[in-house]
Amino acid sequence: MAGCIAEFSGMWKINDDYNKNKKTDCNCKHDCECDNKVNPEEKKTIDLTAKWIQYVVFLKIMFEREGTKILYNDEAKKVDIYVEDIAMAYAFSALLPPEKTFGNVTLTINVIPANASPDSVELFKIIFKDNPLVNDIITIQPEGTNNPFTYILFDESIVEYWNDNLGNPHGLSFALYQDIAEEIFDSHDGVFFTTQSE
Repeated sequence: MAGCIAEFSGMWKINDDYNKNKKTDCNCKHDCECDNKVNPEEKKTIDLTAKWIQYVVFLKIMFEREGTKILYNDEAKKVDIYVEDIAMAYAFSALLPPEKTFGNVTLTINVIPANASPDSVELFKIIFKDNPLVNDIITIQPEGTNNPFTYILFDESIVEYWNDNLGNPHGLSFALYQDIAEEIFDSHDGVFFTTQSE
């Protein structure tokens, strides 16, 4: 691939004239105007033939669209993939490896939600999506407070315990799914499990 990278910031800009008329008969670093002079403000060139660079290019070709931005840091050998929502972030995290090794170079791949943070409410919405036991997930912002409250509403379930009878209401569970959720999940600030009563 001819030329070298003149700029790498989301778009590839190839300078095919870089090697034309280049002076190579001087060994100086700073004291003349030949092309060997090092300009500290000059952007570092990147070798397009490197396998990890080609991998970054493939990611950009395949996924970079509106709402998804892919940025590469050559010094850290790191790719940051910015996505628009939590569900997309989890999809990328699950399907792409966190690291990719090319010889002696390891490329780190980070997936970052661009417009949302992975808070408990979003995670509960993802984990309970299309779950028939959940009636609804409601977030309420009480007046005069900065912290919203989220209620996960489970369907009502009447279960009689094996050693009880219908004549004893204390042996019946009307909120089985709520009780199970409280057992299996750690507490989360502002998130409450409840039962939707008819």
